[in-house]
Amino acid sequence: MCAQYKYNLTGEIEPVFKAFKKAYKKGIIKEKKHLEGVYHAMKKDINNIHDKSYKTLFSNKQIFLNLINEFTENEWKKDLQADKLILVDKSYILSDYEELEADIVYRASMGDKELIFYVLLEFQSSVDYSMPIRLLFYMIEIWRDVLKEVKNETIKKKDFMLPAIIPIVAYNGADKWHVPTHFKEKIKEYDRFGTNLLDFEYILLDVNQYDKEELINKQSIASAIFLLDQKIDVEEYMKRIATITKVFSKLTVEEKLELKNWIRNTLQHEVAKQAIEILDTNKKEVDGMVANITRTIEEMKEAAKFKGLQEGRQEEKLELAKALLDILDNEMIAQKTKLPLDVVQDLRRKYMN
Repeated sequence: MCAQYKYNLTGEIEPVFKAFKKAYKKGIIKEKKHLEGVYHAMKKDINNIHDKSYKTLFSNKQIFLNLINEFTENEWKKDLQADKLILVDKSYILSDYEELEADIVYRASMGDKELIFYVLLEFQSSVDYSMPIRLLFYMIEIWRDVLKEVKNETIKKKDFMLPAIIPIVAYNGADKWHVPTHFKEKIKEYDRFGTNLLDFEYILLDVNQYDKEELINKQSIASAIFLLDQKIDVEEYMKRIATITKVFSKLTVEEKLELKNWIRNTLQHEVAKQAIEILDTNKKEVDGMVANITRTIEEMKEAAKFKGLQEGRQEEKLELAKALLDILDNEMIAQKTKLPLDVVQDLRRKYMN
């Protein structure tokens, strides 16, 4: 769903912003920077809602495991088990950036050796070029927390090792993610210093770069979320809801409940209600239901287009009438522009007195 449309669904950001814009033009809001501040604050709130919805969803261990298995390429994932995953109940807030905190951190153990490592999952709705630096700081905070529980004598021993941390970024923004995935690329002239520099590579899950058919073929809860979270219009959204209803037979009852919660948290109430009704519909009736919703949407679009056209014509008439005020009398202007006489009289009082 396109970013602007999604904002309208979740928070009605554009209509509210237009009201603030009018207030700026009338002098109620004095400075343009305040107007821009309102817009960016509102937009940030919407992005935060979305990021929190991701955080809630993937705090479910089974769904997190599904994400790792379906969307990452690595050897260690085959040894991951849900019962060996522990969601770290702690916020890793960066001391220098109090508004920033790690989204999800899992502590995992693998096999008989109790090999412990951490998976850091970060959600992004917009491009953030500081991400490699932020991830480094999060990783240091996690290691710092580990070291607090270890005696200094133990740390100095030959066999002491820090746990591995796997950083992952899930991004659902419309703009292409051009941020380097290697940390060293955030260091000036990094290529001059070879292997002497600190480096790591984070895993990027760019929601909008996945092919629609690829997501459908996976038939998993994570792929269903990504399928719905791509930048698409509302008709396509409803069609994809129908596809999930008809094709995603592997979803468990719990996963379907989580999917519905996701929809409620990320869409405006009425749209979410329609989407959930499709999910709950008998497979044979799905296509008919989507067709009805699509037809209603098209009718609403046509009505909005006609209203806009009419409003545009009215503006043209008013502009023409204003231009004729010092040439013709009120009755003649009303006749030429098809405007009511009292409207023309109001224009004369306003602009000619």
